[in-house]
Amino acid sequence: MLLLVLAVAVMFFVAWNVGANNAANVMGISVGSGALSLRRAVVLVFALEICGAVFFGDSVARTVGAGIMSSAGMRMVEAVAVLFLVGVFITAASYFRMPLSMTQVLVGCVIGYGFATSSVLNAGVVFGVALSWLVSPLLGVVFGFLGYYLVHRWFLSHFSNMHDVGRSFGFFVGLEVVSCAFVAFAQGANSVAAAVGVFSGVLPAVSLDLLFVLKIVGGVGIGVGLAVWGYRVMQTISSGIVVMNPAMCFVAQFAAAFVVLFFTFFGMPVSCVNVVVGTVIGVGLISGAKTIHWKVIYEIVGSWVFVLPVSAFVSFLFVRGLIVFV
Repeated sequence: MLLLVLAVAVMFFVAWNVGANNAANVMGISVGSGALSLRRAVVLVFALEICGAVFFGDSVARTVGAGIMSSAGMRMVEAVAVLFLVGVFITAASYFRMPLSMTQVLVGCVIGYGFATSSVLNAGVVFGVALSWLVSPLLGVVFGFLGYYLVHRWFLSHFSNMHDVGRSFGFFVGLEVVSCAFVAFAQGANSVAAAVGVFSGVLPAVSLDLLFVLKIVGGVGIGVGLAVWGYRVMQTISSGIVVMNPAMCFVAQFAAAFVVLFFTFFGMPVSCVNVVVGTVIGVGLISGAKTIHWKVIYEIVGSWVFVLPVSAFVSFLFVRGLIVFV
């Protein structure tokens, strides 16, 4: 019973950090542009992250839970410990205002656990997940660029003066709310489901009722994290990469949600933050490469490169120590 309580508590801790880091950057686009207040963004996150995890997240949960390791799964205490380690990683990233992918940290920690316990890793699944991390932000760039190109050509270019363009942005402010809800649903379907997958796939004894509760806890935790600590990293994507107008914000979010749900359908745990960075770059390229703050991009991409091996190595040491003392 104590381990079940710890599982719920650690799930909340991880979700809280996902809200403070991942969701803060994703929702920061709309909050930073003024389309949504932080309070309304939190309400959307509460509702739609849960809906995404409950109704569309099972395939990602299976990939993380049973797909990465083809041998016997974790014990409950090990699953709780691995998720706690994921939360610590994201806490550190939020403190330094760095957008960091929860899914990359999570998969890295699961791989580290596999090596520490001599479990058999499914190389094909690991390769597929790693490939999706490379392809998803690149698709984000493509869809962001094409989306804003079409919006600019078919809509914004028909206005002859800045006053009319400014009025047209009011239309896109409303659309931003829709795209914000869409991307919250997509993140819940992927990120929350990935975290829950640690329990659903490798712990067959866990009941479906508990898994449902964990999904609810995950959605609530993300909302709380966004409200309490999200301000620390919110501006990195909303204005740190490129200064965006409401039309750009709408395209970036809508394109990101589409890409994330595409990979979610195939059970791939991709990072919503990584995809959003790609779509923001894509919409920014319409205004010219010089308008993009490439130094911020280099710092973010650098964190992506190191997060998997570092999280896997730390998880390996952590689990080895856990095996000795538990």
